[in-house]
Amino acid sequence: MLKDYKHDSVVSFLVERCSLTPAQLDTIMIWRLEIKLGAMVGLRDKKKVTKGAFLRSLKQGQYNVRSSLYTMILLEYLGLIDSKQLFALGRIGELISKVKDSSPNADSIRKLLEGIEEFTETFCQRRSNQIPAE
Repeated sequence: MLKDYKHDSVVSFLVERCSLTPAQLDTIMIWRLEIKLGAMVGLRDKKKVTKGAFLRSLKQGQYNVRSSLYTMILLEYLGLIDSKQLFALGRIGELISKVKDSSPNADSIRKLLEGIEEFTETFCQRRSNQIPAE
């Protein structure tokens, strides 16, 4: 399923930076289909996997998504981020949906990705003179 997006620069950009492995993301995408488990395991991009391996990958991916959401909620609760930042994150989601539903040119995509990167760096309050890059 994820291979269907191999030429999508937004997906590539986000997959490189997210907490899901490509296999976990692929599995979650397949899980959303309303088909039987036996058919799902054959849809994995790399190779057919066992039902157990598929379900293990799904569980790991779901855990990573759940963990990310709880992290955001905890940071907001502790006052480490504010609701304005969470609102801005929601706004980025809306913009991505609009881009996905249109046919943007390469320059528009580049600006979107730069905006996402800038938002992420600002959100994390990472400044080049504060923390050395890895």
